[in-house]
Amino acid sequence: MSTKIIIAILIIIIAIAAYLYSVSKKQDALLGTISSTEVVEKNENQMSEGLPEGEVVVLTKTSAGLVQPGAASDPFVVDTENTFITFTGFKVGGEHTGTFETMQAEIVVKDGSIQGGLITIDATSVKTDTAAVDTHLQSADFFDAEEYPTITFLARAITFNDADQSATLRGSMTLHGVTQELSIPLTILSNGLAADFKISMKNFGIEFPATKDEVRIQAQVVLK
Repeated sequence: MSTKIIIAILIIIIAIAAYLYSVSKKQDALLGTISSTEVVEKNENQMSEGLPEGEVVVLTKTSAGLVQPGAASDPFVVDTENTFITFTGFKVGGEHTGTFETMQAEIVVKDGSIQGGLITIDATSVKTDTAAVDTHLQSADFFDAEEYPTITFLARAITFNDADQSATLRGSMTLHGVTQELSIPLTILSNGLAADFKISMKNFGIEFPATKDEVRIQAQVVLK
């Protein structure tokens, strides 16, 4: 299985987490598992504006877990049991773990290699270990989900470094109405990819008292 294909998948799933807890600025670092109950409606405008032509592989998250509707004919198949994203937010005296329950990832493949990808997340679907935190994260203090209902990540390029089995994903994340360019370090596994990085909430216009600016995101994508 092409390493590039594996990376692109992780990219898209990683982005999800990133957005995730950029929201949860109440917390110092994030880790969590994304599970979804609905499929986010495809944003045709973003696809046409930011992604190249090619075969589109769709991944969705539901309450039942990660789903790959076209697995039988897609150029690659994800090991949904071992693919995950975690985020944990820390605050004074405690921490919270959470997920997004609704998201969709679209990966563009052409001539056997990943050309780009788009992840769309429903900001109102954030789910942590505390209902009150879920409500707060959707408020104007963080995501402001009423004003900005979706979080997106557009993957544009992947650079590989065979010398140390690493790669770098470059793309743009739109959160809280702000778009920022990101460079995400990836580690190449024998059958997949892993990521461990941080993002700044201030860069997305999110600041909340008694919280730290950086959010940590960890993720892993494994292919069959």
